Amino acid sequence: MTLEEFYAKLEADEPRFAALEAAADAAHQRQRFVASLVKDPAGPHGYKASIRVQNVDATHPAYRIKGSENAIIIRSAYHPYPLLIQGAGEGARMAAASVLNDILR
Repeated sequence: MTLEEFYAKLEADEPRFAALEAAADAAHQRQRFVASLVKDPAGPHGYKASIRVQNVDATHPAYRIKGSENAIIIRSAYHPYPLLIQGAGEGARMAAASVLNDILR
């Protein structure tokens, strides 16, 4: 599709996105992009990967992520609590600064 068609479709879907966000908020949840990698003997190289929008509640480590932050959550069968590595992601300003830095080198 053309860029104009893409933006028109995105605008047409905005009420649906707003309704999903409102439903998550009413359930005291937040929407997050969650990527996962789990062992799966049937999967390529023994793993299965997925990326999807997921509603998470306050018990999920991704619930506290704000703005352009990122988090890596590592779960183990040997410990009940996940290892959480959380910090600033590369937002628009950082991305622009990184590109400028590369150009100036």
